[in-house]
Amino acid sequence: MEKFEVAIDAELATVALGRGGFKAVSGEYGSGKTFFARWLQERARASHGFATSEVQVSETETPLHRWETVYRRLAERLATTDTPDGALRSIVDAWFYTLEEDVLASGKVDPGDAQGLLAATDALVEQRLSEISRTAPAFSAVFCSTTITCLAISNGRSPPSSSTTITSAIMRAQPHAG
Repeated sequence: MEKFEVAIDAELATVALGRGGFKAVSGEYGSGKTFFARWLQERARASHGFATSEVQVSETETPLHRWETVYRRLAERLATTDTPDGALRSIVDAWFYTLEEDVLASGKVDPGDAQGLLAATDALVEQRLSEISRTAPAFSAVFCSTTITCLAISNGRSPPSSSTTITSAIMRAQPHAG
């Protein structure tokens, strides 16, 4: 893997800046594709704080033409350094916690005012998502859909049927950072 490290680190640094791309790995059975993908996931989580997800596409369990199934598997198998499986809820929870902390740090809301904190946090969510929407217009819609779907999945319910968006295999653990 050493011969790939420089190129992979450059690609991960590009992703960390908010840019993306697509790479495909192909090879014969047993040539190391899965090993390489898992090595890449570990490197992305450990060195850049990314969340990663691995889905094995198969005709019976995860058919590629069934986007909702692929999406559900991606969400179910999202991993971070701290949470090796099922990390989407903790990522979203951490983001909302950070938003609440930012609201409280502003000093504009009394920590004992639950309704005021909720309203100010909602306003900050809208502000942060609108900032992101300037460079990635579909992100806020996908994020809202993902949040609803993520919470449904993590609570053992089926996601809304209109949610057919496929999420990236590697995404920042802190969507507002950068």
